[in-house]
Amino acid sequence: MQSDTIGVLSIVLAVVLGVGLSAAAGFRVFVPLLGAGIAVRLGWLEPGESLEWVGSTPALVTFGLACLVELAGTLIPAVDHLIDAVAAPMSATAGSILMAVQMGDQLGFGVSEQLAGIEGARELSPLVLWSIAIIVGGGLALGTHAVAAAGRVGTTVTTGGLANPIYAAVESFASVVATVVAIALPPCCLIMALPMTIVVVLILIRRRKAKRSAVAAPPSAPGS
Repeated sequence: MQSDTIGVLSIVLAVVLGVGLSAAAGFRVFVPLLGAGIAVRLGWLEPGESLEWVGSTPALVTFGLACLVELAGTLIPAVDHLIDAVAAPMSATAGSILMAVQMGDQLGFGVSEQLAGIEGARELSPLVLWSIAIIVGGGLALGTHAVAAAGRVGTTVTTGGLANPIYAAVESFASVVATVVAIALPPCCLIMALPMTIVVVLILIRRRKAKRSAVAAPPSAPGS
C-alpha cells in the first residue's frame, strides 16, 4: 500500500512539473523543445532511453532552426496567423513529448531518488506514461495555444494587426520563461500549475458556451 501511494504521488508531482513545458509549447512549439533538448544534452534532464533522441545533435539542430523560423515568422503580419494554424496540431505533439520527458526525469531519477529502496516507487508503465503525457501535456498545450490564438485574433481586430508583433513578443517571452522555470526551477511549477490550468479551462468553457449559444440562437426573420 505504501509503495502504491508513493508511486501515485510521484506521478502526480511529475505531471505538475510537466505542466510548465507543456504550457510553453502552447505559446511556441519549438522553444521548449529546444530548451528540453539542451537540458537533456547537458545532463540536467534524464528522460529515459526512449526519449534520449531529444538531446541528440540532429534534434538540436532541427529544433534550433525551427525555433528561429517560428520566432521570426510570428513577428511578420499575416504570416503569424499562418504559423498559428500550422502550430495547432504540432503544439499538442510537442506538449505530449515534453510532458513525457519531464515525467521520465522526475519518476526515473528526481522525485523517486528520495524513495530508493521502496519497491515499485520507480516503476511506470510506458502505456500509463504516454497516456498521461498525451491527455495532460498535449491537451494543455493545445488549450494554451487556442487561448493565445484567440488573443491574437482579438489584437488583429482591435489594432488592425499593428500590435501583433508586440503580442508575439510577449508570447515568445512567456514561452522562454515557462521553459526555464520548468527545467531549472521545477518547484515553481507547483505554484504556476493550478491557476494556469484553471484559467485555460475557464476560457475554453466560455468559448464553448458562446458557440453553443450562437448555434442555438433562432435565425432572424427576413425583413426584421
